[in-house]
Amino acid sequence: MTLAERHSVLRTCSFRFYPALRAGATVFFTGAAAALSQQMTLDPECRFTMDSPDSCSHVIACIGTETLFVGGGIGWDSGRLEGRLDTGAACIGDWDNAKGQARFACEDGTAGTVQYFRRDDPTGTAIGIGETEDGRTVEAWSGENVLDYIRRETREVVLQCGPATVPLA
Repeated sequence: MTLAERHSVLRTCSFRFYPALRAGATVFFTGAAAALSQQMTLDPECRFTMDSPDSCSHVIACIGTETLFVGGGIGWDSGRLEGRLDTGAACIGDWDNAKGQARFACEDGTAGTVQYFRRDDPTGTAIGIGETEDGRTVEAWSGENVLDYIRRETREVVLQCGPATVPLA
């Protein structure tokens, strides 16, 4: 399946967006996979620094319609990817601007590739789509102002990917 076909299929999925009463860039894990309701924030130490090998940009991804990834891309032009799934599984990987690609593998066996195909200039957000090794679609957003981009595009204050949500306020 081509990248455009995958993107078309993804757009037919019914992501649900709900207004939130709580402000802040907080990720709530409330799905069945979480034994107890968990709360996790986007890493405040993840800071964009022009031309720095230590620069960090937030990464948010929906894997299928049931799994949320939150993490950061560290480096400049290329680097490492670190984060967690809403199940708590740690993930690592790499990304490369020249290829427009990120690869990831998680400790629960989830692994895949994302091809970034568009950049939103006002927010600096890279938008990508890909697939896990088991065939689930991955939609990803990355950038210093990624929450602003998603909030503008959805006109909502919460991104829901399966049972997990990311407040966008």
